[in-house]
Amino acid sequence: MEKEKDAAEYRRSENNIPLRIIIIFLIFALCVISGGYIYYSAQKANVVREKHNELTAIADLKTKQIVNWRNERIADAKVTLRSPLIYNQIIEFLRNQKEGETKENILSWIASFKEAYNYKNIYLLDLKGNIVLPENSKKTIGKDDREKAEKALKTREIFFSDIQRDNVSNAIHLDLIIPVINHPEKNGAVEGFILLEIAPYDFLYPLIQQWPTPSKTAETLLVRREGDEVLYLNELRHRKNTAMTLRFSLSLKNLPAARAVLGKEGVYEGVDYRGKPVVAATHSVPGTPWFIVSKEDSSEVYASMQRLFWFAAIVVIVLIIAAGSGVGLMWRGQRLQYFRKQYETEMEKLKIEERYSEELKKSNEQLKRFAYIASHDLQEPLRMISSYLQLIERRYKGKLDKDADEFIAFAVNGADSLQKMIEGLLVYSRLDAPVSLNTVDCEEVLQRVIANLKLAIEQSGAEITHSPLPVIMSDQSQLVQLFQNLINNSIKFKREEPLKIHISAKKSGDEWFFSVKDNAEGIDPQYKDKIFLLFQRLHGREYTGVGIGLSICKKIVERFGGRIWVESEIGEGSIFYFTILDKRS
Repeated sequence: MEKEKDAAEYRRSENNIPLRIIIIFLIFALCVISGGYIYYSAQKANVVREKHNELTAIADLKTKQIVNWRNERIADAKVTLRSPLIYNQIIEFLRNQKEGETKENILSWIASFKEAYNYKNIYLLDLKGNIVLPENSKKTIGKDDREKAEKALKTREIFFSDIQRDNVSNAIHLDLIIPVINHPEKNGAVEGFILLEIAPYDFLYPLIQQWPTPSKTAETLLVRREGDEVLYLNELRHRKNTAMTLRFSLSLKNLPAARAVLGKEGVYEGVDYRGKPVVAATHSVPGTPWFIVSKEDSSEVYASMQRLFWFAAIVVIVLIIAAGSGVGLMWRGQRLQYFRKQYETEMEKLKIEERYSEELKKSNEQLKRFAYIASHDLQEPLRMISSYLQLIERRYKGKLDKDADEFIAFAVNGADSLQKMIEGLLVYSRLDAPVSLNTVDCEEVLQRVIANLKLAIEQSGAEITHSPLPVIMSDQSQLVQLFQNLINNSIKFKREEPLKIHISAKKSGDEWFFSVKDNAEGIDPQYKDKIFLLFQRLHGREYTGVGIGLSICKKIVERFGGRIWVESEIGEGSIFYFTILDKRS
């Protein structure tokens, strides 16, 4: 009754993964996801900080360029003050406004000065702000120009007007008002004004629109406040004919231009005149009512972060899939060991009845079949995972930070280890396939093993010797696998002193006793049985391997009716013994 209960319990738990393994997997997955999130967040913060610094630097650059441009225009104006001949003629004409040589000289100077310094027009104004030269000009003197002329009259300083539209031609311009002072060194009277008319389309607007780095969406705006609205002064990249026309209410708190004219300098996210999310930096232009807005679409700013997000997501997913596959294989392997041990124990102590034995045999066959199918079918997807990981490593190595390179290396190494585990499982599962017994010379088997392990033997400096070895009935390929795994095990755990391996054999009754003796690291006696179990590794990560080599040795020996064991002490080396029935006798 108790055995039937155990068998029923086994059937119920056959497809249920233990809670402990589920918890381990979930903890690992959570750690991987958390690590990916932390890495992504850190990179995102770096991208945002760099973009904020870039936008701030560009806003500062544009502000300085405008200030320098204004100073250059004022320097142009002062050139007229350093030319006494024409300056005195201008004073004379402003006093009497007579036809004659003086007028012609002034008109000639206006033409040459306008061409030399790229001004749209140059005018002479009387003290009332009326144009006296050129005569019959269609230009009208606007309110802002008259206010600046009054200030120039009082302060005797040069003034810039604001950007404005002409009342007649509707052309956009800004003007430089120069007071004409009779004998300025003697604090003489102001006789009139020189007005230098500037077309912003010629230099100022292109200066503002120029962006120092390649960008599909970035642009710089020049704005000012007019009442409860913000007015765009320059032409825009994404909308035409906007200069001195496009305006928005200051109540739009997310509009960077509105925030700029309200005196809020800095970098912030908002929505621009197109309704697009942007990252913008604002700065006031000293000495003017103008404000600079340098902005770039959020989609372009964060484009690199989207690529980074997908890269991190792919790495996280691959790691979780690889971990899940490994945990699943280990769980199945542990179940295989557990039920085999149960079977052996019950057979020895209770002589399990036939029905229970058949169920357990069926379970073993299912597990063996699963091990073969799983290891065989997982090779292709794992090869794909490994290939893509190596592709990611080659493509992105050195392009991200060192943490990303380390994460990729971990993923590649993990995939390689899992592939070796699956290959070992495939070899292990194939050992149950039928074999034909033939006469095998163990001397030839050993020479073939030495040839297979030539590189490892040379690198380790191992010295391999042997006593005369017999000719027996066996399967040559599996015997090569047996000797190769045992010798490779000795090489793997060698100490600093020269490694010596000796193989010997002797006949006892109907069995051949073989021994493989080495002076390697040795094994704690308490683990002498455990090392032959599937996936058992006693040395952690400091040695390569997946813990399946000695399990293969045990299965090969038992197939030929023998047994295998080890005698060892830590630091004293090991002697692996195994027996093979002499089927020739």
